[in-house]
Amino acid sequence: MKQLSVLLLIMLMLAVGGCAEKDAFSKFKFVKDEELAFDNVMFAKVKKADKVYAVAAAVYLNEVYPKRYNEENFYLIVFAKNKKLLNNFSLTLNEKKPLAITKLPQQNEFSHLLHIQNHWSNYYLAKFPLQHPGKLTLRISLANRATATLTFQKN
Repeated sequence: MKQLSVLLLIMLMLAVGGCAEKDAFSKFKFVKDEELAFDNVMFAKVKKADKVYAVAAAVYLNEVYPKRYNEENFYLIVFAKNKKLLNNFSLTLNEKKPLAITKLPQQNEFSHLLHIQNHWSNYYLAKFPLQHPGKLTLRISLANRATATLTFQKN
């Protein structure tokens, strides 16, 4: 009787398990630029000493849209505990200043890339002079001198 119960339990598990999705990712449908964005995103804590003042995410847009830009472009999302720290924040790429930093609205042409859209974050498009292939070091500095470094690879 015990063997019959175990056999019925195994058959029931196989029957139910055979109807299940094969993996958790079968429900996700990414378009090509979203996949490329996830391959080219970096996250960092913006810190001074051991204290975190902000968190940042940056997408290297030239790898997402390779034929679109003539300069280095990054989509940045920054959340600072104190928004006043963003009034004088600065960026450098390989120690070069940006050509432009544009503050973007929460809903913008890049917001679908990371699906991070909230009212407490700030969104920016940063353009830098064209760099040679190799390592790209993006440095974020807040008004209080808290910093973060994000490293990308340019192909």
